[in-house]
Amino acid sequence: MRDPLEDGRFKYSLSGDLNFEERWGLGNSVFATKIVYMLEAETQYPISSIAKYIQSFQNQKGEIFDPLISKKSGWYRSLYCVVDRDFNNFFGTQTRRAESRQSFAALRALQRPPEYCYQLAPSTVDEVKKYIHSLNWNKPWNAGSHFSHMIFFLKSNDWWPRSKLVESPSEKINELINAAFDEISVYRQESGAWFQGGGSPSTAEQVSGAMKITNAYMAAEKDSIGKEEKLIDLCLGLTINPDACNNFNLVLVLYFASKRTSYRRSDIYRFCLDTISYYKRHYWSDTKGFSFFVGRSNHRYYGARLTKGLPEPDIHGTHLYLWGIVLISNMLELSVRKRLREPIT
Repeated sequence: MRDPLEDGRFKYSLSGDLNFEERWGLGNSVFATKIVYMLEAETQYPISSIAKYIQSFQNQKGEIFDPLISKKSGWYRSLYCVVDRDFNNFFGTQTRRAESRQSFAALRALQRPPEYCYQLAPSTVDEVKKYIHSLNWNKPWNAGSHFSHMIFFLKSNDWWPRSKLVESPSEKINELINAAFDEISVYRQESGAWFQGGGSPSTAEQVSGAMKITNAYMAAEKDSIGKEEKLIDLCLGLTINPDACNNFNLVLVLYFASKRTSYRRSDIYRFCLDTISYYKRHYWSDTKGFSFFVGRSNHRYYGARLTKGLPEPDIHGTHLYLWGIVLISNMLELSVRKRLREPIT
């Protein structure tokens, strides 16, 4: 998947990437970084070149995003804003934030700091509260995702303390993070998920949103999410696995929730075994990669059409399914877990 023409760049799909005049590929190199990190294979790849390639997409506000993604996702993004009546991402703000978060995580895995710290995170408790309530909690996945990004960027100031929070950074950061988790308690529902009261998101949406909040707890290095048994029931009640993201969402929530309880341990064990069997449907034994969809690669990334969607693996699906294997091997206490590492995300 390495691009022979540019150091640090990787392809998205094996052979079906679309050719554009503009330079693109930030997300591909981020996924490659996480794959290398999970396999503890850093010595086999040009780490410095990958880091420089990721860093080359950063602006002075600290955002790291792919301009071609912003350009090619415009129509798709606008349509969703109208359908959902949520215009937070009309100009691509949320997409840039999501790409920046994943890029910062990759740079941390590579042990290479960004040139600029992320300058757009809230810096006061009031700003944190305003940010949280500006999100669309009728859409748990979207709201949970951007809550998680905020927590990640606040925490990142502990790793690279060169921002406006530099005064007593750890104490200030902890105050903001704790205030954020307190504030989202108003969206916690009986099912264990987080969404706007009175709404009726599907079980899949609730699990997807819970995955994003779980990711926030992991970024904040908190070890308990609360209502673990409710979340386990919610996840085990969802059996439809249409693509890599939705399948992985289940696994991550179960992994984190089951750390704190032995509740339904045998059911979780059976689910993990079934999930590994399901993963095989996405695996391409000849090239040793996974495809995002069964039988074909993903064709859109943040709504931007990037590939032909050919019957072949892609780096996005490979990243997600490998991450799932890492978590499942830990839950099942398989010996392979000693050779795998959880990614920074």
